[in-house]
Amino acid sequence: MTSDSSSVASGSRRAAKRGKYPRAKRTPWWMKKKQEERMKRKANSGGDEPQADQEEEQQKEEDGPPSKRQKKWQGFQKVEVGPSRPRWRKFPMALVLGYVGTEYHGLQKQVDASTNTERVRTIEGVLEKCLHECEGIADDDFGYLQKIKWTRVGRTDKGVHAACQVVGLLLRLPLTDEEKAERDERYRKHKELADGVSDERTKNGGDGQVDEQAEPEEEQNESNETKMARIAVRKELFLKRLNDKLPPDMKALGLFKVTKGFDARVQCLRRRYMYVFPGYALAPVTVKSTYRAAYEGTGDLPAAQNDLDDAQDETEDSYKPPVWIDNTQENFEPTDEDVARFERIMKEYEGTHDFYNFTSRIEASDPSTKRYIEKISVHRETIEGQSFLCVTLVGQSFLLNQIRKLIGLALEVIRGSAASDSIRLSLSTKTKMFIHLAPGEGLFLERAFYEGYNRRLVGEGTSEPVQWENLEPAIEAFKRDTIFKEIAKAARDGAWHHWLEEINWHPFFSENYGPVSSMRSRQREADKGNDK
Repeated sequence: MTSDSSSVASGSRRAAKRGKYPRAKRTPWWMKKKQEERMKRKANSGGDEPQADQEEEQQKEEDGPPSKRQKKWQGFQKVEVGPSRPRWRKFPMALVLGYVGTEYHGLQKQVDASTNTERVRTIEGVLEKCLHECEGIADDDFGYLQKIKWTRVGRTDKGVHAACQVVGLLLRLPLTDEEKAERDERYRKHKELADGVSDERTKNGGDGQVDEQAEPEEEQNESNETKMARIAVRKELFLKRLNDKLPPDMKALGLFKVTKGFDARVQCLRRRYMYVFPGYALAPVTVKSTYRAAYEGTGDLPAAQNDLDDAQDETEDSYKPPVWIDNTQENFEPTDEDVARFERIMKEYEGTHDFYNFTSRIEASDPSTKRYIEKISVHRETIEGQSFLCVTLVGQSFLLNQIRKLIGLALEVIRGSAASDSIRLSLSTKTKMFIHLAPGEGLFLERAFYEGYNRRLVGEGTSEPVQWENLEPAIEAFKRDTIFKEIAKAARDGAWHHWLEEINWHPFFSENYGPVSSMRSRQREADKGNDK
């Protein structure tokens, strides 16, 4: 095509846009289909207009010209198929759970991807199974926690307990006896109506059936107070049913009706953990005279002993590092001064610090190692006639193994197996240090706080604030009657005794199994290099 012809063609298109040469009207496909159907009806009726079409034309004349919406959907037929298939409604809920983690491999469910089955026994795995048996989780959702928007306030480690674990999920609540009677009557009526239109339902993607667990239609017109009262009755019924299914070391303590976007982890502003250990763990120890010079940094290791650097190459199970510490005192009872001194040591962790040395599986460059600890306090507790110390830690969030390592290093400082500046040094360096991990049997999640979420619910009539005033007696009872007894049992079985023996084998070491003094010297050299 020449340039003249192309210019004429383009000019014609522009003229058509201006309306000089109006384009031919195209009949939509749905209008063509309607015209074909009308032609068929006329042919079947001998060429006469059916009575229904005449009435339709008369009604159109009375109604006037169609609106834009009527024009858009003109040609589509509306099929009356009776009531649509309802489903058992899922409510966004926050489940408050208490458990003893001794017999479990942590909270988080650990699934084999190839078989979609659990590798080990976990809290979430047992809880999900019990919820499914109580009909709180549908068959289609069982095994897929993401379908019900499953969240939790914190992932506790193996052997760690919880007095107030919060789990967010979409939960199905059972009907009361009165609601079941209403459902049965409604189902009977729906079934009678559905029997006559099952063919039409099948054409439109349905199966011609009505769900027996349909929610009452009257709920749509109820007030918020009536709805919440109805849900409260269902919650009590479900909690009773769930606790009958849970094992003895787990207990459902409460349920809260929350908003659709509730996330138990993200919307929790603060967490309060407690670590409980026997008082004899504060018993002072002394470094053996053979190693005192090396420990204090004034001399070398004795020639008669193997260099500790060779300990890295030892693979035999029978090998044990040299014992630096004299035997600990037995039947030690800490004084009030000992408790106060230990609290002062623990308070060195308060504030914002880089806790890289108090966690694992995180690179030194990861900014998530910086965490804020709001408050730490220590008090005595007598459990089954034995003296224990309770350390309460309140913070925004905690890293993997962080609390257990905080306790481990603080115990070494007060016992004398680590230098007094070990905590300050471990918080101020990125040089990886070896810090003993205190036993998990003494740690449990005590509370989770949702002040920000609760403030946003002011005036909200369809959701409840997540707060503990009404659940306080139940949480405290589970803590003292179940968790504390399990901690006392672990102490009698020697959990802390074996851990203290491990500390005696090798106190506070660095990554290269060198003593604290050599690590401090490397830190001084690094500081000098930075100054240059």
